[in-house]
Amino acid sequence: MNGLNRSALLIATLLSIVFALPAHAKTLEKKPLPRPKVLRPTTPPPKTLASRKKLREQSESCNSRKAVLDQERQRFDHYNADLNSVNAEIIQLQRRLRELSSRSKHLKSQVSAQKSRVTRIERTYREECRETENCAQYERTAQSLERRERQLGSNLDQASDEIRSTRSDIGRLKRRLTPLQAQYRNRKCDRLVPGKTSQSTIDHCSTLFSEWNRLQSSLNRHNSRLSGLRAEHERIITELTSLDRRAKQINTYISRHCLGSQSTLKVLDVKKRKGLRDRAHNLGRELDRLLDDISKLRKIEITIQAN
Repeated sequence: MNGLNRSALLIATLLSIVFALPAHAKTLEKKPLPRPKVLRPTTPPPKTLASRKKLREQSESCNSRKAVLDQERQRFDHYNADLNSVNAEIIQLQRRLRELSSRSKHLKSQVSAQKSRVTRIERTYREECRETENCAQYERTAQSLERRERQLGSNLDQASDEIRSTRSDIGRLKRRLTPLQAQYRNRKCDRLVPGKTSQSTIDHCSTLFSEWNRLQSSLNRHNSRLSGLRAEHERIITELTSLDRRAKQINTYISRHCLGSQSTLKVLDVKKRKGLRDRAHNLGRELDRLLDDISKLRKIEITIQAN
């Protein structure tokens, strides 16, 4: 009986599952996925005349801004290069000053030692050799001084030619710099307005600025060369002073002992030496004026610093 009951119960359970299966399957049935939306490209509306004009104006404005930016970058590069150049020159001058100070100290020692040596030899010469002096000795000395005199005259000629040539160059530079400055200011090249200044004005300002830099570089080269020429001029003046002193000593001896009927010696030309000294001093004054003119030209600015 128990076996029958269990069998009946099993059958009833199976039948209930079979009859309940369709309803349960419906609950398990998956819902269909939504169909994906297809994105189709949209055709932009045609540009209007106003929009094309606005785009063109924006393009022109941006081109102008870019051109002004390039111009300002060029000026920045120039100022930065100038600053580095000046700083390098300062370092070079400081190094040169140390070298010259050391050289001056060394030369002072040499001058002092040489002066003592000359004084000692002169004293011995006067004591032992004064009576043996003769016109032939002074003739050789006079000829040597005349050769030095000719050489110093040649040095003055070269310095004079260089100063005259530089003066001519500086005059041309000055005549070129002044109009450049006026054009740069009149076109307001130092106040270019991004987006508004025309391309032709920007290009012209760039050309003016480049030419200005080239002329300033020429001024700097002349200034450096003339500074060296100033030192050479001082050397010539010193040698002329020494030559003049020696010539006076020789003339004194020749006038006293060597102007007889048998002598061919002549007193060294006093006027010629005086002419050399006058030329040298005039050349020094001209050199100072030229250096002063260059200094003034180098201080002229083509631009006005503006934020």
